[in-house]
Amino acid sequence: MTTNQKINEVAGSTQEVMNVRYTAKTHTSGGRRGGVSHSDDGRLDVNFSAPGVPGTGTNPEQLFAAGWSACFISAMGIVANRMKVKLPSDVAIDAEIDLCNSGDVYFLRARLNVSLPGLDREVAQAIVDAHARRDMCIFQRYTGQHRRCGQRGVGRTCSRPFYKTASALAGCDCRKSVTNYDFNLDATKEKNMKLSQAYRTALIVIAGFLLTAVFHTGAVAQTKSPQGIRNIVIVHGAWADGSSWSKVIPLLQAKGFHVVAVQNPLASLADDVAATKRAIALQDGPVLLVGHSYGGVVITEAGNDPKVVGLVYVAALAPSDGESVASVTKPFPPAPLGGEVRADAEGFLTVTPKGIAEDFAQDLSDEEKQVLTATQTPTAAAVFGATITTAAWKTKPSWCVIASNDRAVSPDLEKTEAAAMKATSITVPSSHVPMLSHPKEVADLIEQAAAKAGSQ
Repeated sequence: MTTNQKINEVAGSTQEVMNVRYTAKTHTSGGRRGGVSHSDDGRLDVNFSAPGVPGTGTNPEQLFAAGWSACFISAMGIVANRMKVKLPSDVAIDAEIDLCNSGDVYFLRARLNVSLPGLDREVAQAIVDAHARRDMCIFQRYTGQHRRCGQRGVGRTCSRPFYKTASALAGCDCRKSVTNYDFNLDATKEKNMKLSQAYRTALIVIAGFLLTAVFHTGAVAQTKSPQGIRNIVIVHGAWADGSSWSKVIPLLQAKGFHVVAVQNPLASLADDVAATKRAIALQDGPVLLVGHSYGGVVITEAGNDPKVVGLVYVAALAPSDGESVASVTKPFPPAPLGGEVRADAEGFLTVTPKGIAEDFAQDLSDEEKQVLTATQTPTAAAVFGATITTAAWKTKPSWCVIASNDRAVSPDLEKTEAAAMKATSITVPSSHVPMLSHPKEVADLIEQAAAKAGSQ
């Protein structure tokens, strides 16, 4: 009995229990142009852009190519281990996925170029052939199902083209331990097409899924969809990157929010505002903008975007019209962190390990301090002198997290700014990074802000 027959037998029987090893869960909105998708564990957060049109996102074909290639390599590793052959560490696959159409029918055509350097041709061929025979890769297994559903099958282009209108891949040379496969995931319908049991099982499973979705839609809407604003765009501060929000993002996603962390270049205020506006433009509805530290300056300017309906400042700076970081901090005593900032020959600043440990994140673990030190992004000194044109907080509701033990931005300055903005505020006994030391409190305030801003 083949692997697929075993799967089909189990799937079609109510007496046997399949072992579910893993369930991938994603939430996707929008389509190929401007759509977004994220996973429940926060490891996947992608934007979609259709091929050939402006946009920074990926497309489903690229994701399919990457996933299939990774699975194919892992499956070959299992086969090689059983053959007592050491798989080369630099094994690689170049995948090509064609999006094709014939009239109003669309289908995919895939080519895998498998490289096994250092192995004899016969050994390399045996690994790939054994992999194909045993259906070790779930993606291969999927195409195999469709092959048995009257689809156009699988053939190695090393020997011949598998599809009459498709030519063999150029440069195929098995003597170099490179094997090429050409697959067709064809969605065409043939009048006399005879469905196999595998295909009928798949249809039954899909129908069951749709029924489940219908019956549970109401419950999901009540427990997972946040009231008010759904889109949260987060802006990191100086000497940091988007990973500085790694503890807050999963908390927000678990509540049903769509979260995007902007990766600011920190080369100029104008560049950082532009990066933030690009992220805002990709959202499919109103946006709550959140900024940490210097990120507060960025959201103060970028927050004028009409999609933005609220601002959250986390241990952040919030200059007014014509003000800068330098001007708003001048009336207050110098922050201790300033003594641990070093400039390079090109005018970019970094914080010493001592500064991170004692003045930036003094309430975090040693391991976390080391990660912050390693991942800090050098910041152009010029950003601290750049001025705000129009402060968005003057016309939009604001919320503040005040860090009472902050040694990078004066807590008194944070309180003064909150009062000037008439912001709803909370105070936490935190260093300059409350999103890492007090993530729940920060996430809770963001959730409250989203609900409030969405109701105004």
